[in-house]
Amino acid sequence: MSKKKILCYVLLTAMLVSMFATGEVSVAAEQQKPAYSNLADARSRKEVRSALLSAGISAKTADAWLKDVVSYNKTIKNTSLVKKGFKKMGKKPPVYNENRISSSG
Repeated sequence: MSKKKILCYVLLTAMLVSMFATGEVSVAAEQQKPAYSNLADARSRKEVRSALLSAGISAKTADAWLKDVVSYNKTIKNTSLVKKGFKKMGKKPPVYNENRISSSG
């Protein structure tokens, strides 16, 4: 799986977690700022796994995907924007140093 594809999955997952953390989308959830993560720590991966399972994703699929995330983070030596947990998005999307990431692999 390509690094860019995994990065997109990570960002998408972070957004899903912020929407589905309570198991349902509410007006309050829509007003919250989206968050993103590189899922570099066990706690953030556990939170995302729980959200994926709550959304109907099978444990086998969630675990396989998270295994790919861990592999990707090892490949790039965690040269990411988020070392732990989640960060709230600002008005502009996060900017990843693609040259640094691609030279890590």
